[in-house]
Formats: sequence, structure tokens, C-alpha cells
Amino acid sequence: MLLFFSLTGLIIFAVLGLTIPAFKIAGGILLVSFPTWVLTAKKEVYFPEELENIAVVPLAFPLTSGAGTITVVILISSQAVGILENMLVIVAVPVAIAASYTGMKYSSRILKFIGEHELRIITKFLAVFFFAIAIQSILSGISNAIMDILAHLVDKIIS
Repeated sequence: MLLFFSLTGLIIFAVLGLTIPAFKIAGGILLVSFPTWVLTAKKEVYFPEELENIAVVPLAFPLTSGAGTITVVILISSQAVGILENMLVIVAVPVAIAASYTGMKYSSRILKFIGEHELRIITKFLAVFFFAIAIQSILSGISNAIMDILAHLVDKIIS
């Protein structure tokens, strides 16, 4: 699914009449939700039969190929210039999936090595960086949109 969107994201934009600045703003707003959830989440108690659904549906799928990930892939693909950069994006997707799979597969060993308390600290720390990336995407989208509007106005004035 991620490879599909990395290859067709700009085509979908053209068909729907979307712009990169609009997508950066929308994507940034979408991406803000994850670090907000991480930084404000309360510890919840679940029954054992609920744990499989909790791990598979809201965490594993959306974080690996959900809306936020698709947004990031399309934005990175839109910034790729030339064949080499586009190929790097295409290669990066399976590499990131493999890294994610490895992390999930060996998560219990990683947790033992790092420690539960330290993992919480690292998670919150990384959430702040993720938050900054999301905000930067919004600011970049607004800046690009303003430049597009100004360029359009200048074209109107000149012609």
C-alpha cells in the first residue's frame, strides 16, 4: 500500500485537484494527533482477550501503513527530484517496513534491554520530535500556499 501511494500520490493529487501545500497542512494536522496521544495517554487496563485486537488494529496497522504513514510517504515522494531520489523513496519503504517488523518481532528483548521506564522516556522524547515534524509540515504548507497565492496575484497583475 505504501509503495502504491509513493508511486501514485502525485497522480492522485492531480486527479483530485489537490496541492502539495494543502496536503502538507492537512498531513501535519493529521500527524499532530499521534504525538498528542503519546504525550497525554493514560495507562489503561484491558482484558487478555482484548489485547490481540488492541495490538493489531489500532497500533500495528495504522502506525505501519495508516493515514499518517501514507501522508509521510506521499510528502517525501513529492519532494523527490529525478530517478535516483524516486528510487531511494521506493527502496526506503521496504527498508522501513523491515525495520518496523524487526522492532515488533524483538520488542520483548528490546524492552528487557532498554527497560520499561527508559522506554517511556524515549517514547515521550521521540513524540516531541514527531510533534515538531508535524508542525514543520504545517508551517511549510502555509508558507508554500502563501507563495503560490502571491505568485498567482503577481501573474494576474502582470497580465
